[in-house]
Amino acid sequence: MELSERLARFVPVELTADRSDLDERQQALVRHLIAAGRQIHEVYLRQVWSGNPEMRARLAASGDPGDRERLRLFELMAGPWDRLDEDRPFVGEQPRPLGGGFYPEDLTREEFEAYLADHPQDRPALTAPFTVVRRQPGGLEAVPYHRAYREFLEPAAESLLEAARLCDHAPLAEYLSLRAQALLSDDYYESDCAWVALQDGPFEYLIGPYEVYDDLFFGCKTAYEAMLGRRDLEESARFRDLVEQLPFLAAHLPVPPEYRGQVAGLASPIVVADTVFNAGQMATVALATAFVLPNDPRVRTTVGSKKVILKNVSQTKFQHLLRPVGERLLDPAQAEALFFDNIFSHVLLHEVSHALGPQEVVRPDGSRISRQQALRELYSTVEECKADALGLYNLLFLAEEGFFPREWRESAPGAFLAAVFRVIRFGSGSAHGRANLLTFNFLRDEGAIRRDPESGRFRAEPRRLARSIADLAAILLRLEGDGDYEGAQALVRRYGRRSYELEEALERIRDLPVDLAPTYPWAERP
Repeated sequence: MELSERLARFVPVELTADRSDLDERQQALVRHLIAAGRQIHEVYLRQVWSGNPEMRARLAASGDPGDRERLRLFELMAGPWDRLDEDRPFVGEQPRPLGGGFYPEDLTREEFEAYLADHPQDRPALTAPFTVVRRQPGGLEAVPYHRAYREFLEPAAESLLEAARLCDHAPLAEYLSLRAQALLSDDYYESDCAWVALQDGPFEYLIGPYEVYDDLFFGCKTAYEAMLGRRDLEESARFRDLVEQLPFLAAHLPVPPEYRGQVAGLASPIVVADTVFNAGQMATVALATAFVLPNDPRVRTTVGSKKVILKNVSQTKFQHLLRPVGERLLDPAQAEALFFDNIFSHVLLHEVSHALGPQEVVRPDGSRISRQQALRELYSTVEECKADALGLYNLLFLAEEGFFPREWRESAPGAFLAAVFRVIRFGSGSAHGRANLLTFNFLRDEGAIRRDPESGRFRAEPRRLARSIADLAAILLRLEGDGDYEGAQALVRRYGRRSYELEEALERIRDLPVDLAPTYPWAERP
């Protein structure tokens, strides 16, 4: 694939929000928050691959016009591998290391698992979410993040403290101060709780290591990210009623009670914001439309989690990406029924559904491990697939109950199918792409998705799909609750391949953009 073709898959957009009401003190606060995020981005580049800084410098210094294009793509991908093309390199020929910068590049899974078996006392540190694995004479050692990345975390923490001093919103100032301490200690519990409790004020701000998508080796190392958003208080208030439905949703999951998880702690906030700056993992493809954090089960069972819906990103993706895909691939009647509120509600319920179901795995001996530890590198795929399936299941359930318009029971399945096609295009290198591929193949096998052989267009069958999505959600909840790694492997093997008809459908939308290439006016240097 030519560089120009790779870059043409992205729609250039500005992600911004009104800041005319911010005074000088708040403008300075924003600058410090963005400065901290820039430091975090430097950490993330090294987590993806230790060679990233050198390669970025070489591309930036080159006078070759081709290298300028490669640098633009490098910045979108946070490295020299195309995340939308099965991680194929577009600079050089080196394959992407599965362990990124988290593990020695020459370490194999077999060697790592054998070392863990021979040194059980080292397993907790080596598989901890906030350590880097390094070789030492005679074995492996775990280096805490706050030591491995000190040169970037210390200035990031100082920027957060400066922002806290400028902040006249006490809850935000407290979070920033606690998070500055956490960056230098890797103890995020207290600041995570403070972040969940942070529900008002003009800004939504997140910074720290959270998701394990980039640990393709063992699925346990968290990557750093940062996001600054301008809160939409009116839209946030509109979803407050949904928070009250969370225990109700948890009690009506399509599985026996032992797979429903704990209802306690679910009454946590939903925030709608417009993104004005992303860094680290949050800045790479596929650009997030929403997120629910933290992932720490201790926090979730104590205070719950916060669901952040990024409205300007969602609207932009609907306009430039999802609607065009649906108009080309869906049955005409279902394509005409695509509208943003339906899609936006599924995005919201996808994030809500991350908090539903079992949060830990209880072993036969009574000990507990996280779902990430149990499902290893397959966790992210299974969890994203579960959130998608439960998101639609819950949307249809709430429409039946009258919380959403009842006509959504007919229109939501088609909108869901359009979203599946859009996300599959991210490829198997993306947890979201793999998850949507599993979903499509499962529903196709169940007869919930039909293809017209003459037009090649697809139709979601609302009633059959409603039953099938409940079945898929139940399978995934059981896999997570049991920590069934072998079962997850079997699911991926069975449903993780692209059929001829799917390849043909994706070829028909090959000329359409796949994701956004954002710029952030708020982050432009004065």
